[in-house]
Amino acid sequence: MTDPPTRPYNPETDILCITASDAFENFTSNECCRYKPHEWVTKVRHLAISLSLVNRAQYCLTQGALVRLTSLQTLSVIYPATPGTFDYATVVGPPADRATPLRRLTEEELGSLTIQADYMYNTWAGDYPVRWSCTGTEHARWLEETLDKDCCPKNASFWGLSPLWDYENDRIALQYTAMCFQALPTREKFNRRS
Repeated sequence: MTDPPTRPYNPETDILCITASDAFENFTSNECCRYKPHEWVTKVRHLAISLSLVNRAQYCLTQGALVRLTSLQTLSVIYPATPGTFDYATVVGPPADRATPLRRLTEEELGSLTIQADYMYNTWAGDYPVRWSCTGTEHARWLEETLDKDCCPKNASFWGLSPLWDYENDRIALQYTAMCFQALPTREKFNRRS
């Protein structure tokens, strides 16, 4: 958002990475708008969002954005460095030096993460305590299942059915991945090359 681009955006290979809540809100509400969709949005193939945006993604993506993201193939969640326990609202952004790559987490790394929530949810009937904890694997699976449920034909009457809906498999045709801003350990680099 602030660095001058070094080359043109290539939707086939580049990942659109959104880590700030206001940028995500603008993207899903304005750029993917139902009434004036921007042409560039239809070309996005790879989208990555910060851990802090996963709860919002449930609503923002299913309320029209997935209808406009006609070329989307991959939806990635960016988790903090592994292993560890993290709050569900942890903002994960690119490092200051911009030299650390965004890479895919292994199944073991994702399983070593714990995502938790412990807060009071303010409702018209008063405060409601929210407390849960799950592994990174369970967290990623929850997003996938939620998007499938919310985008299914019977729930898509108002916003429209996403062209990504796969009738044969009864789900959104997306590949879900978990990523982080962290270089691979030397041993892991060697194992991946072998």
